[in-house]
Amino acid sequence: MKRSLLTIVAFSTLLGALAPPGVARAGLDPSKPNIIVILTDDQSINTLQQMTNVQGLAASGTTFTNAFVSNPLCCPSRSTILTGLFSGHTGVWTNGDDAPPADGGYAAFTQNGNETRTLAYHLSTDLGYRTGLYGKYLNEYVAAPGAQGVPSISGWTDVHAFTSPVGYYDYELTDGILNTDGTYHAVRYGSDPSDYSTNVVADLAVTFLQEQTDDQPFFLYFTPYGPHGPTTPGPGDEGVTASTSFSTPAFNEADVSDKPLYIQQRPLLKRAALKKQYDRQYATLASIDRAVGRFEAALSPEELANTMFIFASDNGLSYGDQRWTGKQVPYERSIHVPLIVKMPGQVASATVDRLVANVDLAPTIFDLVGITPDDPVYGSHLDGRSLLPLLTGSGTFSPRSAILLEHMYDGRNTTPSYCGVRMATWMYAAYSDGFEELYNLSKDPYELRNQASSNTAMVAKMRARTQALCDPMPPDFPAGFWGSL
Repeated sequence: MKRSLLTIVAFSTLLGALAPPGVARAGLDPSKPNIIVILTDDQSINTLQQMTNVQGLAASGTTFTNAFVSNPLCCPSRSTILTGLFSGHTGVWTNGDDAPPADGGYAAFTQNGNETRTLAYHLSTDLGYRTGLYGKYLNEYVAAPGAQGVPSISGWTDVHAFTSPVGYYDYELTDGILNTDGTYHAVRYGSDPSDYSTNVVADLAVTFLQEQTDDQPFFLYFTPYGPHGPTTPGPGDEGVTASTSFSTPAFNEADVSDKPLYIQQRPLLKRAALKKQYDRQYATLASIDRAVGRFEAALSPEELANTMFIFASDNGLSYGDQRWTGKQVPYERSIHVPLIVKMPGQVASATVDRLVANVDLAPTIFDLVGITPDDPVYGSHLDGRSLLPLLTGSGTFSPRSAILLEHMYDGRNTTPSYCGVRMATWMYAAYSDGFEELYNLSKDPYELRNQASSNTAMVAKMRARTQALCDPMPPDFPAGFWGSL
């Protein structure tokens, strides 16, 4: 494990300028700041308006307006967030479900050696962090056949994780107690209001924070089920309605003849049903927002000044754009996610419009604490890049021209496998059946006019850029694909 002394000294100096004097008096180590990640599940972009505590983070933090996920699906995205690696390098392409176990879900994550590449593993093993997982870990995280419990997870000191299936009610959580066979004990929750899962895992996470001591830094990974469907508001939040409209000019797109076949086959949608679903997303987010406020309240002023907060979603969610509801597609509402980062000691708000991605979160945290993971799969660098220069104004951030888009057909949804890129002003996707999409986002932000057949020069550039980034390609892509185009 390599650690840069210059990085630590530089960052410690910066923190000294940002943080109040109480940090030093409390015995906290600025070179090992605390880290809290709040990761929502399927949160549509532009749904933060009623999350007052999250808005509070933004008021004294940095909002990234162009944050995207490469593989817009729960398990692949979460694997990327934990490791800083694309799906091609984690080997996690799908949620598991009907796809081969080798391609997705918890099984693929562990079989490909990712448990010793995670943020939690490196923070706990290399720097002595106390690491707490509270909520959803990975899809299909269940008991092994014949085992009396749920498999333990490397790198986490405190684990209260959902077993599969996940839910708001009638679910199981591990309680961190190891059985004699090396598995976790699990606790069953029912359908009483007190069993609402977001509140339960928030209560446990608050206890984790209250137990912290100044001589050991912590990493809290809070991953509630909300607002994943079926969106179920917590007790008292049932009447919350959305303050914004779900509808965009792409809703129920009238002419989809230039779209791939799986979109052409979609029926027109009913606005009223989606309006109810959108209201429920806002209502389901209310309990998550209260949890954020509770986390801040659980920390002393000195601890708060030495804590990084990251708020994000594992993917976006479409409400009828291109007639699509859900995720998995390369369109804007599926890949665009909220991302707010509050640095230790930061008091002023900032906005960054650079292209960033979920693959950048792990490198940013590694850079923050001054370590470089030493693992053959990483090569000389992670797939992502540190956002620390954008957050601190110190150092150099090399702007990227494109975010990789990648997806593998999972046997359950109709979205074919694709590779593509999301650039500042262009989106390109090539599907495994050879169909291509190209949109000029500066002139067509709602992706209504596919230019793939008319702008051959730009398609050629996008193919080359995608081929360079999408390596390896999803396993079910045909051999010689790029040559066939």
